[in-house]
Amino acid sequence: GINCSCFLLGFIQAPGFRPTFRYFHWSISLIGCIWCLGLALVIDAVMALFTIALFFILLWYNHKMAEKQKDWGDVFDSVKYNVVTKTLSSL
Repeated sequence: GINCSCFLLGFIQAPGFRPTFRYFHWSISLIGCIWCLGLALVIDAVMALFTIALFFILLWYNHKMAEKQKDWGDVFDSVKYNVVTKTLSSL
């Protein structure tokens, strides 16, 4: 979870995310996230798949309940915005 969060925040270059590790790069966090998921599947595939399914069920429930509140945006909106601005600036 931490690796995935660090990857997303580092990739979108969030201004509030200031890692203190000198050699931090978002790709290392992505590798760590993929490595942890793979290791969880190797250790106990059934429990890992159950946990991943539970995560997505809770994410869906949270998304459904959050529709009733104000929309402040999320990290995926920021990723889309970042990709579009980088693409447009490279033209």
